[in-house]
Amino acid sequence: MSTALSLCATNYNSHPITAKSVASVVDLTSDLDREVVIVDNFSQDGSFEILETLSLDCPLRVIRQQSSRGEGRQIAFENSRGRHVATFDLDTVYNENWGRLVHWAVTTGIDFGLSCVYSQVYPRELLAKVGGWRGFQYWEDVDLWIRLAGLRAYRTYPLVCGENFKRVPGRSPLERALRLYAKCRDKVAIADWIPLSLYIRGYRAIPWGRGRMRQVVVFLPAFLSGKIKRKRLSGPSYDTSMVRTSSINIDIGLVPSSRLVDTNSPYNSTEGCRLALERGDLGFLPGAYD
Repeated sequence: MSTALSLCATNYNSHPITAKSVASVVDLTSDLDREVVIVDNFSQDGSFEILETLSLDCPLRVIRQQSSRGEGRQIAFENSRGRHVATFDLDTVYNENWGRLVHWAVTTGIDFGLSCVYSQVYPRELLAKVGGWRGFQYWEDVDLWIRLAGLRAYRTYPLVCGENFKRVPGRSPLERALRLYAKCRDKVAIADWIPLSLYIRGYRAIPWGRGRMRQVVVFLPAFLSGKIKRKRLSGPSYDTSMVRTSSINIDIGLVPSSRLVDTNSPYNSTEGCRLALERGDLGFLPGAYD
């Protein structure tokens, strides 16, 4: 039997925010017929055990399986039953605006994917139609949005729906290097508007030292891997420009428009990245941590 709403998330070492994040989404949807499905990627900080304890008192199902974030989202989706699916992040505590947005999406019965800051809501049938999430550790949602936009079925309402608490960086140099590799690879696979020449100029602008050497050593193989991944996963209709335009923005009137955030990024075009580099802004380079 289906439910009105499935709240789906992935988890990896989200302590100490875990319980607060789950409580926020459960409390804000208490009047809806909903379920919570979370995929844990073998967390080592006690957050998996916290989720198991929480599942005793709320409609929460925890699945433990090694996965990337994209794969984890897909596993949660495949194990859910909601006619609409809302994603949330376990390093974020959600506010009343998020609750209002989810209620609006469910009661309206939206037939398109809708994103806000820190969350998204999708019709189940639409997710199934485009194949859901794929094997990305980073940019997994953007990859989905591009495919939805190809069907003219993606909109964004840039409302801040919670407070995000960044997770602790990798516990070891190896884990930090693997995160950086994944971030470089997945950015190259998606952000086709940034040419290799701009990456090279960006890394050359970093002062020489162990930090620059580490980033360059990781980036070079990640670049090749990202290009291969791009070719394997994208088709002729995979057009990133469709999620880099203001035409996907909508205003559903939940708050005054002055409270919506500006979605125009200086790094969303080749020219924007070039100008950023000229003023010493290296924000278009993949960062070390998520």
